[in-house]
Amino acid sequence: MIIVGALVRAAEPDSAMVQAALAALPGATVQAFEDPTKIGLVLEAEGLNQAYDLLKGKINQIEGVLAVSPVYANFELLAEGSEPRPKKEGG
Repeated sequence: MIIVGALVRAAEPDSAMVQAALAALPGATVQAFEDPTKIGLVLEAEGLNQAYDLLKGKINQIEGVLAVSPVYANFELLAEGSEPRPKKEGG
């Protein structure tokens, strides 16, 4: 599982349409900011290729999207059949 946080810049007249299109993507969570041209996006993807395809493919092709900038990525690659390690408390 890969989790990517990104900042999406949108043309102001298209901001609501861009937010709706982003929210419709599988594994996407959208966060609006006061500035309507900036949209926060968290993507959950099965792998790096899927995350890349979403960021550089589908999202860039949405009408009104000016730019997509990944700002955070968390990779949790597990061996097949293994369980995730529990997180340490307090650290």
